[in-house]
Amino acid sequence: GEKGIAAIEGIAGALVSAGITAKVAEIANAAYELADSFSEAEKTVAAATGATGEELDNLMASSLDVYASSSADNLNDVAVAMTAVRNATGLTGDALEETTNSAIALEKALDLGVSESTRTAAALMKNFSIDAQEAYDIIAAGAQRGANQNGDMLDVLNEYSAQYAALGLSADEFISSLVNGAEAGVFSVDKVGDAVKEFNIRAKDGSDTTAEAFEALGMDADEMSRRFAAGGETARTAFFEVVDALNSMSDPMEKNMAAVNLFGTQYEDLGADI
Repeated sequence: GEKGIAAIEGIAGALVSAGITAKVAEIANAAYELADSFSEAEKTVAAATGATGEELDNLMASSLDVYASSSADNLNDVAVAMTAVRNATGLTGDALEETTNSAIALEKALDLGVSESTRTAAALMKNFSIDAQEAYDIIAAGAQRGANQNGDMLDVLNEYSAQYAALGLSADEFISSLVNGAEAGVFSVDKVGDAVKEFNIRAKDGSDTTAEAFEALGMDADEMSRRFAAGGETARTAFFEVVDALNSMSDPMEKNMAAVNLFGTQYEDLGADI
């Protein structure tokens, strides 16, 4: 009745005099903007993933969690990043949220686009049997240590990961080789990846030039080809045996010929520091 009306009028007057109504309006407006942003983000997620019903609800809940904990500018940016991660990796739940956070952080801090970094992370996960967080840690470490000096690191990681894995080399060894190449003054780390690719092909091709190279190193060509074809730790051990043998050669002409026969012309571009 009248007492209730009087109480409400009193409270309203107190709010106005304290300037609280403006803050309430500000909060209400922010809530409205977030709701509108949520609607747009939901359309983005639904269109990119085909998710509906409970699956879509779960994805949107994850996007809100990421938005709250990341440095993303808006919810739709989160939705775009999250769908890129999900489509590339198939992750869901907490793993999806953590990986999306990593992708957004890389874009903000190191200017590595979400789509590109996600595609690269997926390649590292597939070829080296590592999880998403490990993949993003490797990408971040490489960028921080100079491997992306020409902006081609993600392409190199994506293109040559299968070649390194085939030789039994790890993802850590992959990124370390690119970092070492950058530190040695290599113009493009693509040269390093391409040299390893050439070695992986030539070491198993059974050609005369490959046989000559192994013989120059005092190795049996057929046995080495079998070891490289076996992959895993067998191939990795054989790889470093070849590297050590090359480094031990005293005649620079013979060393250069053997190295070119195994690593291709990339060896000439990179020099002995390879």
